[in-house]
Amino acid sequence: VPREPAGWADRGLFHLRARQFPQAAADLARAEQLAPDDPDVQALIGLLEEQQGKFTEAAARLRRVADKNPRDVESLFALARLTDNEAAYVGDGAA
Repeated sequence: VPREPAGWADRGLFHLRARQFPQAAADLARAEQLAPDDPDVQALIGLLEEQQGKFTEAAARLRRVADKNPRDVESLFALARLTDNEAAYVGDGAA
């Protein structure tokens, strides 16, 4: 259904899992356009950003998701993983 954000999000997740990032980005952008405040869509975009190496953007997005839905354990775990990796990266003197 072209006007249903869940369909676009599901397709985006499929492409994300297949590491087809341009297709995932296009489908998730369409889902976001249809449902800009949906935390599930925002969490998927955060995971895409993480996979693309956009760690700062991903962490910021996942923080917003956690603020809206503090019981979203998957997003909280992803955020913790991101901040832990970021701290290790900075601690190694790589930044």
